[in-house]
Amino acid sequence: GDERCQLRALQQLVKLEPRNPDWYTKLATVQMGSSSAGGPAEAKVSLERALQLSPSHPQALVKLARLKEGREALELLERAAKADPKCSEALEGAASLQWSLGNRLEAATWYKALLALEPQHGSALCRLATVALMEQSTYEARAF
Repeated sequence: GDERCQLRALQQLVKLEPRNPDWYTKLATVQMGSSSAGGPAEAKVSLERALQLSPSHPQALVKLARLKEGREALELLERAAKADPKCSEALEGAASLQWSLGNRLEAATWYKALLALEPQHGSALCRLATVALMEQSTYEARAF
């Protein structure tokens, strides 16, 4: 089907331009979505190759973070956000992960950066209001 065609096309692009990290990152996206395309294990190999070619490739960092957990995932997301401060996927990922780790203030920093890009981002608004209330700042909580 279509997935197999995408996979073959991306594998050809990787062969034609083996120094282009974008092809490895796109290949990993297809691999992540299908066990017949290699699944997460092959996606990890593709993403690591992309990062060898371009250590601060934001999309490769974000996608590799999805295959990791905890601090390791957080480090990748933070690297992606620093490499591309407008990468909302990295900002949201870092914020959500900090939140789930119980680091509310660190999460708030990432949510504020996300709101600068997407002023109506629902979970960012909600979580920032929660942090403000936890700090007993009802005035600030009303702003969200």
